[in-house]
This record gives sequence, C-alpha cells and structure tokens, in this order.
Amino acid sequence: MAANRKTRKQLTFDSGKLRKAKRILGAKTDAEAIDRALEVVIDNEQLDRAHLEFADSKVEIRDVFNRTGE
Repeated sequence: MAANRKTRKQLTFDSGKLRKAKRILGAKTDAEAIDRALEVVIDNEQLDRAHLEFADSKVEIRDVFNRTGE
C-alpha cells in the first residue's frame, strides 16, 4: 500500500463538522484534519478486528485480585 501517495480531490464537507474535527484532532488545516480523521477510522477498524480475534480465541481472563467477587 502506498501510504505516502497523495491524491487531490475536490469535496464538499459540513463546515461545522470539519471545524469540530479540527479542534478535536488538534489539526491546523482542513487537510490535516481530514488526514487525521482517516487515520482514526483505519486504526479503529484494526482495533475492532483485533478485539474480534481475541474474543474468538476463547482465552479465559481471571481476576487474580478477586475484584469481581468471583
């Protein structure tokens, strides 16, 4: 995958959402906010996949400090 490859696109965005995303992500520009938001989406998908793999692994997690009362 060519991660550093840039593509020019002309898009229309909700200005309020874009402004909020810039603030949340600490981005200085619209392009930076969009790039960071895409990274978040990709990271979340990878985390979701890892969580599903873990859940399907049948690993038993035990609370050795008995905080759950079991």
